[in-house]
Amino acid sequence: MSLFPLKAALLSTAAAVISLAVALPAAAATPCWRAVINDWVDGRIDGTYPVNCYRQAIPNLRADLRIYSSAEEDITRALQARLRAGGAQRAGSARQETVLGASYSANRRGSGSWLSVPAAVAIAILIALTLGTAAYAVRRHARR
Repeated sequence: MSLFPLKAALLSTAAAVISLAVALPAAAATPCWRAVINDWVDGRIDGTYPVNCYRQAIPNLRADLRIYSSAEEDITRALQARLRAGGAQRAGSARQETVLGASYSANRRGSGSWLSVPAAVAIAILIALTLGTAAYAVRRHARR
């Protein structure tokens, strides 16, 4: 009696678990420019983000948002307000940066799902491969 199919099933399961451990944190990271655009969807920006996030959001706007909405102007106004607040911050204390950083990270946590579509597809494929390998191992083991 050979244990090869069982070892193969265990090895593929271990590979799936390792792949998930690597893929999920990468899928969870939303670019900050995307968080700005997601925040704007209701027509206004409620959160506070680092300046580079606003600057990256403008060129990353979809063409339809750029043409048919006020997204670009609204993000530009939010950027200008952030720059004005940053000027006051440099003159003030470092405490404001902590508040701004907390606002940004709280907004990131609340902006959409932690699981992106490519990560969900990868997870489904890994589960299917693992189950297929395990079923093959069980069938092969049962024949002997």
